[in-house]
Amino acid sequence: MADYIEKETAKEAILSWAVCINHPELLSKEDAMYCIDNLPAADVAPVRHGRWEPPAVGKYGVLCSVCRSQVDNPFVYCPNCGAKMNLEDTKND
Repeated sequence: MADYIEKETAKEAILSWAVCINHPELLSKEDAMYCIDNLPAADVAPVRHGRWEPPAVGKYGVLCSVCRSQVDNPFVYCPNCGAKMNLEDTKND
């Protein structure tokens, strides 16, 4: 699984390392990699993407393309599985 870090945290760690050695011009690539490698991972979760689809004939609302749950009104995220509803419909009608 990939580790994610926050850019600002990485910048602060590298700059503080440069200040500690009193010669920022001597900061090597290895020093910078050491700082980055020792940062804590950010708390992130993968985003699932989906789209709202029409329900079966005679039904109302919309269906989530990821979990197939039915809701009355479409939202930006599926309230059941959390999928972000931003996929384009790729059908050519």
